[in-house]
Amino acid sequence: FERPWAWYKVVQLLLKIFLAVLAFVIDDIIVVCLICCIVWGLFWTIGAYAMPFLNYDKQVMGFSERTGTFIICVFALILNSTGSDGTDSLAVGLGTLINVIILVDVSILVFFLLYDY
Repeated sequence: FERPWAWYKVVQLLLKIFLAVLAFVIDDIIVVCLICCIVWGLFWTIGAYAMPFLNYDKQVMGFSERTGTFIICVFALILNSTGSDGTDSLAVGLGTLINVIILVDVSILVFFLLYDY
């Protein structure tokens, strides 16, 4: 982290620890998913505002990662809210979209890795 946003890394680590502890403490999966979506949305907003990297490529990769993770979190909330068992068409459709999101994130990563060299 190359700007005066050095606290961003600390906030990032604390949010991840909070989310991990949250998953073990709360029994209701829908509440966990909702809180994770809210917390990750705040993290996404802070990251978009802070833009902690000087390098544009790192900004794009970080933004892509945060966006993909937030979308996956929303998908988990949708699946758990509908009572999906993971085998219905909604779960298969969202699973396919998750794979597309991961493919896009990896493609962006590979593009910027190859572009830098």
